[in-house]
Amino acid sequence: MTKPHYTAAVTDREAPAPWGECQGCGAAAALPASMLPGRTFNYCPACTALELLRAAATQALSDMLAPHLGAWGNFWAASGLSLDDLQGITGQLSASWADEEYSTRYQTAAIYRAMRAHPAPLNVERAAPDRREVNALTLPRVTAAYRYDRAAPAAQGGGPERGWAFTLTYPDGSTDEGVTLPPGRDVLLTYPSGPQGDAVLYYTGIHGSTADRRPISRGDVPLYVPAQFVKYARASLGYWGEAQAPTAQAAAAEGAQ
Repeated sequence: MTKPHYTAAVTDREAPAPWGECQGCGAAAALPASMLPGRTFNYCPACTALELLRAAATQALSDMLAPHLGAWGNFWAASGLSLDDLQGITGQLSASWADEEYSTRYQTAAIYRAMRAHPAPLNVERAAPDRREVNALTLPRVTAAYRYDRAAPAAQGGGPERGWAFTLTYPDGSTDEGVTLPPGRDVLLTYPSGPQGDAVLYYTGIHGSTADRRPISRGDVPLYVPAQFVKYARASLGYWGEAQAPTAQAAAAEGAQ
């Protein structure tokens, strides 16, 4: 590190241009803080670093808060609250109704409580790769597919509900009847022997969320889907529209093969 060169101490009147008194600490020689937007004050190196940190923290809070504040405001505005109502809520949270001294103490305490309630991790380490070996021959196997028509629950309107259901057979010989594959599920279909052959269905989430990994049935996914049932699985998952979905008679005929 290069060592700076100093003269003897001078008064603010004697300081050579462009030096001046630090507006932060008042105890060191300083230069105009041109790297701080909108600032024309003189800052010493230590105060310049501190002001840069404060500016970065301000921008970071703004960037993090704006999307959540906007979402909160839009949600409650749609619920019937006015902009004045929303401002009143934020004012209560920040104690803007109090005198400056109390408001400062209130906000400081709120920040401290939030820091205690949501501590930062000591460190973030890279997780080991998540590897899983799958033997397709030991997976639950689709052994039948059939069309169903039933009334939806009253809570869902009670109207007709139509779709595809499947029978799964497990390696121990037990079976599950009436297993459905709702269109909202995110899946990966692989074809080990080619696009016209058997498939393996991996369940990866629901509606784009990989956090929801609930199994399709009492057996966990993936599922082994023989070639004759792949088109019914695809139809059930929403690959095709209703008019293009295979017929129940075709499914029953192929299941009997």
